[in-house]
Amino acid sequence: MSLWYETGNGEYTVSFARKKNNCAAFVCCGGPSLSYINPKYLNGHNRIVFGLNNTYPFVYPDVWIGMDDPACYSRDIFWQPFTKIMRGGYQDRTCESKKINDLHNVYYADLETVEDPEEIFKRRDHDVKFVWGKNTFITALHFVLWMGCREIYLFGCDLDNSNKNYFNEVTLEDSHRDYNQRLYNQLFDYLKWFVDTGKKHGIKVRSCSNFSKINSFIPYVDYLDVIKEKEKDLEYGKKLTHSMEAG
Repeated sequence: MSLWYETGNGEYTVSFARKKNNCAAFVCCGGPSLSYINPKYLNGHNRIVFGLNNTYPFVYPDVWIGMDDPACYSRDIFWQPFTKIMRGGYQDRTCESKKINDLHNVYYADLETVEDPEEIFKRRDHDVKFVWGKNTFITALHFVLWMGCREIYLFGCDLDNSNKNYFNEVTLEDSHRDYNQRLYNQLFDYLKWFVDTGKKHGIKVRSCSNFSKINSFIPYVDYLDVIKEKEKDLEYGKKLTHSMEAG
């Protein structure tokens, strides 16, 4: 299986795969620069908001992705109606004594470590195992591509905790800070490769992460300008047609 959920009468495979999606992907990470955006403007037409890990509840996503133990996240997230994607194997876990499987819109992804990193651009079928790089970020990028999004905008993607750990006031022990920074250094190099390789697959990546180090190789754009562009051709205010007159 690839993406699935527990129906109460067994596991059932689902697919959100598309060849092409008209929506842009707003991928929200938890870096300090996320605090520079107003989250009330994120959701709307022609974009899908992907919230990673503990960006909720600051960000209210369309799709939330978290690959760590449920105890790592805000407890009420599992009661929210938006789509939630976790790692396969967590289906028997509980949250505040409630079995996660009994809660709405929770899906599980089967993951696989790949030898060829370019598999992330090629695994687009309905039934695939998702790329696992031992972190939520890489798997989330695969989901974005799998769902057919060809424009990716990165929010709170700093990959640097030298001044602050996250967008909020959460602090870490030194050992956890060091672990995070080692991961960020790896992801910085990975993202360089992803952006460059994505071009030949028709994928455009832009940064909406103010003051982020990724802006050294990804063009920075103001997120409000992006939203304005995505909404400029919407047909607001047109007269509604009665069903007897509709074609």
